[in-house]
Amino acid sequence: ATEGPKALPTALAEVFQMTRVIALSTDDPWIVGFEVVREVRLLDTSGTWPHAAGGSMAINSGYRGDARAWSREIYSQYPAIEGIWYPSSLIGSPCAALYERAQSAVPTTPSFSRALNDLAIRVAINNAASEIKYVVVP
Repeated sequence: ATEGPKALPTALAEVFQMTRVIALSTDDPWIVGFEVVREVRLLDTSGTWPHAAGGSMAINSGYRGDARAWSREIYSQYPAIEGIWYPSSLIGSPCAALYERAQSAVPTTPSFSRALNDLAIRVAINNAASEIKYVVVP
């Protein structure tokens, strides 16, 4: 999750990274956005924290299994933390991953919700795909 002008390219880059093909209809993908309804306590792993904790920035960009292990340890050691603030390993945009502890901060209805094959967002999808050099297919 991220916000601002890089939100859509970041989400698409993360979801379709294996093929670099944005399939608008396969498995009926949607883009959904929301604003939290209260402040959420996030651990920022985009700066010096990983090094200070005995790791490196690889927790944000390395092997996913290692990142998940770090996340489980963070979850265990920091009970007040509701998620992680990290840079996308693909395009560097800031992202947030929320733990279930943040559930009360998530609104009951999203502020934005559209199927990727919705014509109303086709230009935005095509522009984001062009920015990240992915191909769009129906």
